[in-house]
Amino acid sequence: MLSITLEDQQLHVQAPYHPVFPARARLLEGRWRGEAWVFPRNREKEVRMLCLDIYGDDGTAACTAELVRVRVEVTVPCRGGPFEQIGTALYLGGREIAHAFRVGSHARPGRGVRFIRRAPCRAGSDEFPVTCIPHGAIFEVSDVPRRAAEKLREQVGAYGDVLIVDQGS
Repeated sequence: MLSITLEDQQLHVQAPYHPVFPARARLLEGRWRGEAWVFPRNREKEVRMLCLDIYGDDGTAACTAELVRVRVEVTVPCRGGPFEQIGTALYLGGREIAHAFRVGSHARPGRGVRFIRRAPCRAGSDEFPVTCIPHGAIFEVSDVPRRAAEKLREQVGAYGDVLIVDQGS
């Protein structure tokens, strides 16, 4: 879960790994300090906008106050859509949904993700693995801020149905 705190006149951002975050954080003078990204305080508005863009969550109490469980059903076969990622893990709503390994023949769900029907799979070659979530798959993501669920819904688009199942996990 995303956390933004003010310590020693600097913003400290703790967030789940996302491959886009480091490069964009550095553009805002962010530096990785072992457990958190640290930013100058005068970048607060930009940092919150970055987090909102990637995670659907700006770290405010209003955003993180209500956690929900989200169910996603893949309703459209999609080659190259939001349920297929080459060479890295597949992310939706700022969360790792699944990851195909370079060596071997399997994929694993991300943290807090449970597949109910049709597990994630690995395709492609050892050099260029592809993480896939097959047509007909249903999975749930736990502990999602309600606003971040909207980000996930936006990214899935017409490729699937996104439902808020309940509060919390």
